[in-house]
Amino acid sequence: MKDNKTLCLNCGTQLQGNFCHNCGQSAKVKRLSFSDTIRDFFSSSLAVEGPFFKTLKGLIVNSGQLFREYIAGKRKTYYKPVAFFIMLTAIYIIVRSLIKLDSFGGSPPPSNVQGNRKVFIDAAFYMVKNINNILFFLVLSIGVVQKLFFWKKYRLIEYISTGFYLAGFYILYGLFSAIVSTYIFPFRPQINLLVLFGMLVYSFYSMHLQKDFLSIIKYPFMAIFSILLYVVMGYGFSLLIAYLTQ
Repeated sequence: MKDNKTLCLNCGTQLQGNFCHNCGQSAKVKRLSFSDTIRDFFSSSLAVEGPFFKTLKGLIVNSGQLFREYIAGKRKTYYKPVAFFIMLTAIYIIVRSLIKLDSFGGSPPPSNVQGNRKVFIDAAFYMVKNINNILFFLVLSIGVVQKLFFWKKYRLIEYISTGFYLAGFYILYGLFSAIVSTYIFPFRPQINLLVLFGMLVYSFYSMHLQKDFLSIIKYPFMAIFSILLYVVMGYGFSLLIAYLTQ
């Protein structure tokens, strides 16, 4: 009868060294502790040598190369796009709650407005205040617009994966701008839109690398259409929320 101490606790394979040759788990597994859980989280997700910061660096230095390599199959090199988006959304929500960030002045919707007009105003306030709840529409708009302009190059889901990366990076920028706006000087919303526009133009160019005259004109239009589609879908969702909560 096999001694349980010589069996891998993960898959039950007979151990022959410090690591299981079947699943790769360490032969020495301690009881779970809070400190070990936190350490494992940072070492696997946010370590400097890990995929998170490599992904972040790739988005800054050459986002198009990151997108092409991930789509081509380099799935271990970079942080997964959906996980990247979710993690940065969670960080944004936690930091904003902890230090009471309010980049929009904290002014509530006017209370003396009634009827349909109030629904539209409440929707606008909801969209601004709950930007993290509608950024998924930015993901979709980036994917759909790229598919429309570069139909044959990649599948829609592959374009959407680039949207998760870009929206996640924009969340990080949004956190930075909220901190600056709260503690240093207020950011106008137009600045954030300009940053988003520039980020999209750069990313579309970096992704597709077409330098002919038509393509150079195409990239800014793609960025504008992406933002417009995002605003329409985001406001439509906010309008629905405002209507349901009346």
